[in-house]
Amino acid sequence: MKHRLPLLPLTLCITTLLIAVPTSALVIHVPGDAATIQQGIDLAVDGDTVLVADGTWSGPGNVDLDFGGRAITVRSLGGPEACVIDCFSLIADRRGFWFHNNEGSDSVLRGFTIDMGRGASGGGIRCNGASPAIVDCVIRNCSADSYGGGIYGGNSSPRVIDCTIENCTANTGGGAYFTGGAPLFDGCRLTGNMATGDTLPALGGGLYASSSSPALVHTLLEGNSADLFGGGCAAWGSTTNLGNCLITGNSAGIGGGAIYVSLTNCDTISLTTAGNDASSGPVMYVFDSTVTISDSILLGSAPPAPGGPDPLIVTEAGAEPTVVHSCLAHDYPGVGNISADPHFCDGPAGPWYLGRTAAGQPADSPCLDAGSTAAELICFTGAAGESCLAGLTTCSDQRADDGTADMGWHPGPQSIAASIDAEPSSGTLPFSVRMRVSIQNLTAGPRTASGEIGLTLANGGTVEGWRSGEVLLSAGETVETAWQLNIPALPSLAGTNILDLLIADATPSPHGDPPYPAAGQAVEAACVFEGTWP
Repeated sequence: MKHRLPLLPLTLCITTLLIAVPTSALVIHVPGDAATIQQGIDLAVDGDTVLVADGTWSGPGNVDLDFGGRAITVRSLGGPEACVIDCFSLIADRRGFWFHNNEGSDSVLRGFTIDMGRGASGGGIRCNGASPAIVDCVIRNCSADSYGGGIYGGNSSPRVIDCTIENCTANTGGGAYFTGGAPLFDGCRLTGNMATGDTLPALGGGLYASSSSPALVHTLLEGNSADLFGGGCAAWGSTTNLGNCLITGNSAGIGGGAIYVSLTNCDTISLTTAGNDASSGPVMYVFDSTVTISDSILLGSAPPAPGGPDPLIVTEAGAEPTVVHSCLAHDYPGVGNISADPHFCDGPAGPWYLGRTAAGQPADSPCLDAGSTAAELICFTGAAGESCLAGLTTCSDQRADDGTADMGWHPGPQSIAASIDAEPSSGTLPFSVRMRVSIQNLTAGPRTASGEIGLTLANGGTVEGWRSGEVLLSAGETVETAWQLNIPALPSLAGTNILDLLIADATPSPHGDPPYPAAGQAVEAACVFEGTWP
């Protein structure tokens, strides 16, 4: 379960990223080469990219989009903030995308907001026997009559990466619903979704899994609700894995404010639940299931308080969950468990950091260095491979978790979102290729630290002679430049950051020396930051 972590610790380091694009790949521009998104998709063949201009896209050809089984990338130019697929219609159900032709992970949807979609199942995106990669998308205000207001998957294993599903509704699985398959949610946020209605069981406000094997990694479930069970998520007859997740502010009318499981194997590690509410089992409601929880912080709908037992976990049938090396509001049997106030405090990613006197908080959290084993040994496999708690943090001062692992959710160091796309613009300078460069996914507005991008060919040849003035980019802004940029940064940043760099249709300089990257050539890209926070 690998953290999407486009963010690096605040220490000097050198890292590179290889991005390979087939040399025969083409970039199809919408609307330049095709009037609608579907026309662009229909023109594409395996390996191509359909690049969609910023704006709001609606109506025939821009909704109910179908990859047709193609192994292509459909992506926006400016990211989900700048490119919206508006599905709203008064006369017909319309969703954003429908994958139903055995698409795999090389069918990539990236960088869109899908708004106001509706369908019988899968209001925003529907997958039937297909497992695409859905990256950096926002699915919002979508609804389904039955299953999966945001996403529906039938015998499908999509990889949902760095996505937000918000304010979506369905009878079951307000945010997402899966039956069959092994979907992966990596670095996602499911918030404000609802499972509600009378015709089907109102289960799984954020997500519902039936006879499937979902994995949630580095994912937040916040403020979701279900009329019956599983405000955050619910599973029946499934095998579920939750790694390094935060589940907070969810509610269920009957049981399982955070989690509901029935006839399910549920394995959870490095979880924080807090502020969830239900009549029975604010943390978890268990029916005849096998549940293992480790290295977690499990609180109910209020902070720990003296008094009678707090029924955080309610078991209706079968064995009681196995809970070890975790912090609970009241005593719970298990090796390494503690009953204490974790001393939550605010930090860059929210109010769920652990207090630390060295960071200026009044007390050290008892959850620090209280986990089951070394932080470097608690690892997760996600979309990009394996990552471990040792690369993340629980403290507001960004101290990396080292030694024995801290309990609970690890949000990771907050430094800079480094997602940069480049495509050619008009004209070629004598000693450089001009590119149109867009910075996406910024966690905040413009910053001032300067940086220089050095480009190296995959075969080791160095690209020299790149020249440009400096520019300052805001989130979603696009400019023409070459390779020296002012890159947004956050406090105390110093080091090297990864740039997600796509070379598309590059026009080489007429000068043969030095060599310049050809379209689709694999390159390494890194950005060295020397600026300081003002």
